[in-house]
Amino acid sequence: MGIFFVYILKSSVCLTIFYLFYKLLLSRDTFHRFNRIALLSLIMLSVIIPFCEITLEEATAIQRPVMDLENLLAAVSMRTSAESASQPVWLRVMVIAYIIGGILTLCQFAYSFYALFRLMRQGTPKLVDGIHLILMDQPVAPFSWMQTIVISRKDFEESGIEIMTHEMAHIKARHSIDLLISEICILFHWFNPSVWLLRQELQNIHEYEADESVLNQGVDAKRYQLLLIKKAVGAQRFTSMANSFNHSSLKKRIAMMLKQKSSPWARLKYLYVLPLAALTVVAFARPEISHELEKISSVKISEIIPVQEKKEILGFLTPQPLKRLAQSVLAEIYTISKILEEDGISVRIFEAPWILGNNPDKRLAKLVTKSECVCWILHRSSEQTQLWFKTHRIPCIVRGTSYQSSNLPYLDRHWAATTHHAAQHLWNKGHRTVGLCLPPDPLKGHQLMQKGFFSFVEQGWNPILVPTPFETPLFFEYLAKAFKEHPDMSALVATRGNQIVPILSWVEARSLSIPDQLSLVSLTYEPFMERLLPTITYYEENQTKTVHKLIRMLRSLTAGKNIKSISVIPEIYPGQSVSLHAPSA
Repeated sequence: MGIFFVYILKSSVCLTIFYLFYKLLLSRDTFHRFNRIALLSLIMLSVIIPFCEITLEEATAIQRPVMDLENLLAAVSMRTSAESASQPVWLRVMVIAYIIGGILTLCQFAYSFYALFRLMRQGTPKLVDGIHLILMDQPVAPFSWMQTIVISRKDFEESGIEIMTHEMAHIKARHSIDLLISEICILFHWFNPSVWLLRQELQNIHEYEADESVLNQGVDAKRYQLLLIKKAVGAQRFTSMANSFNHSSLKKRIAMMLKQKSSPWARLKYLYVLPLAALTVVAFARPEISHELEKISSVKISEIIPVQEKKEILGFLTPQPLKRLAQSVLAEIYTISKILEEDGISVRIFEAPWILGNNPDKRLAKLVTKSECVCWILHRSSEQTQLWFKTHRIPCIVRGTSYQSSNLPYLDRHWAATTHHAAQHLWNKGHRTVGLCLPPDPLKGHQLMQKGFFSFVEQGWNPILVPTPFETPLFFEYLAKAFKEHPDMSALVATRGNQIVPILSWVEARSLSIPDQLSLVSLTYEPFMERLLPTITYYEENQTKTVHKLIRMLRSLTAGKNIKSISVIPEIYPGQSVSLHAPSA
């Protein structure tokens, strides 16, 4: 979502600049067809330019405010409750206001179509030269839409030639398509006055073109102008979607008819748009954070100093303190460090609990610059952290699940498939009300666990979410609350190995028995589970194969090659912690 708002902001800036350009230089010229093409081209440029990215070594004065606002809006894409709460109130209000405004604009857009077609159904249709002509018995301002002309019988009998010639000009020029394009642009930029003014300019050009076509057909200019004055008195415009006969400012239309033709050389003024477009592209350029970071992001295996002279560093970034890292994670780090010694790369662990907080960008920049790591492994990383590494092109692999917004290469277990299989396994054993113990960390993997668990659909299946904070007393409170609200809950799924001991302690304190009264499944494996009685049913992948897959990814990354993400499917290792349960009728 944040990326979308950044795009809308850039596009809106382009629209404003281009509108001012058109209004100051082109709007007074009589090249109506040329001006129409120019306006549509400017709208298209405003759509395309934000996608154009160039990289500069240093940020210019015009880039800095754009970058600051872009970084701020990028925080909108953080969807977790913890991170949303830390965002500025005004930012959240702005996002909500934009969405509400967009919905209201869409409703107005839909109502215009409804009013248009409702009016068309009230008249008598005729087919004239391939054009649908609708004659109205009641007074109505003449207008056209696509291949249809709507006109009252009185106007058709009194001034049918002039009005039909005018509306036919709209149809032949396909002005209705222009209006559709402008309405779509307004839908996304409703807050920008320049967009509404651009549409008004486009409608004016349509009328100028149609008026010019009428006069070129031999209609007397004075008679036609008197007709416009007559129809302008008391006329009402029911919708902005159609090309109305008396739509534009009468004074402007008559003045444009009487105005001397502009010099053909005046078209050269359109060339001024080129430096304007270049200016906007430069304003939206992405400068590198520093020369040091540029060096890091451009490291290739061919540039690495031989092992005998210097060792490169691989950074393992985690928000968890070292003492809280699971044994399996520590074993993985140890194995990686031993294998990468052959490549002259040493592994260094960076404890950074602040990366899960609000706006870690400055501290990340300082950390990455000082550490001088050849690449990074992001363990249990937040969306904002991944976006920062992606934005600054720092070579990295996510040891976990990558967010769609960052799209970084990752290696992780297929958590949705794992929890879905656990739900299937327990359901086959007769369990219907089952709790999923899920930490409150704002991680994509936890979202996927919940998704897979709750996506299991069978008759009688009743999944329960049990929040699992690290603090054991608080975890006990959530467990007690869950069993009080759901006394028929017969099984728990532990998403992390460190949940097993607190669960067993809570069960023992209440004189419950595993698995007779409560079944237990762990989605991860820890060595201490081998010493527990009863043995725990758990999921685990081949750790050796997983580590070697990660090593191959790291070597490809340092060599500057493209790498693909890997999702590992674990196997279930049945223990004695799951029993058959007779589901209640």
